[in-house]
Amino acid sequence: MNRSQRESFNPNSAFRSAHCTRLSSPRASSPSPSPLSNTRIARAVGGGSVCSKLILDNAVTRISASLVQNCGALVLANNPLLPLDSLVPEILANGSVTDLDLSGCKVMRHTAFPGYLAGSGLKRLRLFNNSLKDLSREQVLELAGIAAEIEHVDVSGNDMSSEWVECLLKPLGGEGVACTTMELGGNDITEGVEEAIKAVQAVNGIDLPRDIPSSSAPMTIAPDGGGGNVMGGGGIVEDDSIREMMKKAGWKTGGPN
Repeated sequence: MNRSQRESFNPNSAFRSAHCTRLSSPRASSPSPSPLSNTRIARAVGGGSVCSKLILDNAVTRISASLVQNCGALVLANNPLLPLDSLVPEILANGSVTDLDLSGCKVMRHTAFPGYLAGSGLKRLRLFNNSLKDLSREQVLELAGIAAEIEHVDVSGNDMSSEWVECLLKPLGGEGVACTTMELGGNDITEGVEEAIKAVQAVNGIDLPRDIPSSSAPMTIAPDGGGGNVMGGGGIVEDDSIREMMKKAGWKTGGPN
């Protein structure tokens, strides 16, 4: 094993490449890892110089915005103690960060969410696993407007109601929408949501990956006359091989797990 390989396995060192810096906190595998210091982060990223991607997954409780605001892509996932209300606006102030991952950061702890993301200039935003099901209607509508201005938005894994999902979809059917992909898996996808998705895609063709609507009715698989198969009749896939393929793709098939 060469030196760079040893460093990538050492939780006290930074893994660096031409495109990415990944920092792990000491005892990163512990349920309560020791947070990284600003000094350590500054040393790893060159004191705030340009870094194409910086990954600080489960590594910090506080961080100086000046150290990370020149990264093109910034992963702050699973750092629920970060003061996002004040930190995110500072990080996004100079427009360098275009890809921001706040997965598992408990954004609902912050009263300014999602307002601090407005006018951010982000191209990609990840909000996976943030309990967005607890958003108020006002917050959902505000997030919907913000999301429409971002190319790729991930709101999957938030157990949102179908009503909230439909609220997020509504602005995507308008003109001048920047969003090209919104990930919706892990939320309540009903037939009503599917209708809203069809309406959006008829106008803007946005990619909206999601779970299949749940249903107790069996799903039949029959030849379509053109050498393929068609599915209809509900939500349970009874063919084992197709069900397995769909499970690997992250779909809910309604069959046994």
